[in-house]
Amino acid sequence: HGNLSVDENEYAAVWLLDEIFSQLEIPFVVAGKNPSDRLEKLAHARQHTCLVANPGDAELHELIRKAQVNILPSFNATGIKLKLIQSLYLGRHCLVNTSAVEGSGLENCCEIADSAAQMRSEIERLFDQSFTYYAYESRQEKLARSFSNRRNAAQIALAQAGDKAVPFLLEGLQASAAPLRHNSALMLGYIGSPRAVGPLLRIARNDEDPNIRREAVWALSEIGGVRVQLALMGIARTDPDKTVRDEAEHALFRGRGEF
Repeated sequence: HGNLSVDENEYAAVWLLDEIFSQLEIPFVVAGKNPSDRLEKLAHARQHTCLVANPGDAELHELIRKAQVNILPSFNATGIKLKLIQSLYLGRHCLVNTSAVEGSGLENCCEIADSAAQMRSEIERLFDQSFTYYAYESRQEKLARSFSNRRNAAQIALAQAGDKAVPFLLEGLQASAAPLRHNSALMLGYIGSPRAVGPLLRIARNDEDPNIRREAVWALSEIGGVRVQLALMGIARTDPDKTVRDEAEHALFRGRGEF
């Protein structure tokens, strides 16, 4: 899955269709934005392969959750891909090649295969292997450790960038991907720019994800000010999620120097 109008993503989809699923009978779904006519024809050329064009966020997330294996080879090492993060947080087995994860710290969260033969073998194995609750919990712990290390490095970089980073992080608050909204709120809290108060308040009050609302509450408490204090009082009373209400209460205590 990804933006299929990007040459690298189309190349990866074509490679999977031609080199992998031409020799497997396992169902395969390609999903993404703006596929070419060539890719659509190729994806529908076999009974067990298909393409979902321009899925909405909810549909894409459902596809990721239902897939037994999310397959994300990369042929251009350009850093961590958002689609990989989504698959690791939402999905079951995640199969990549070395280029997709090299240097990311996420190698131990994925299954890795580089040649076409290895990829076919891993798909067959993982298709029949249950993804257990223990495997899910183990991966979440690995992700938390990995992003904790990256967070420390990001704090240093953002402290050096200061207000220059704020516009990009404010854009991140509006992203459809929950991990990006979460991390943008977190980083805005580290920077502490008053410019972020309005957008963070909108997230703290309206985001559908309580984890992101809670992160926005924390970020607001780091910025402070009368407007923030008044808003946190309302959130502490009215948010439907207890963890968000508790975070707002704690933030108010911290603001008064009592916690």
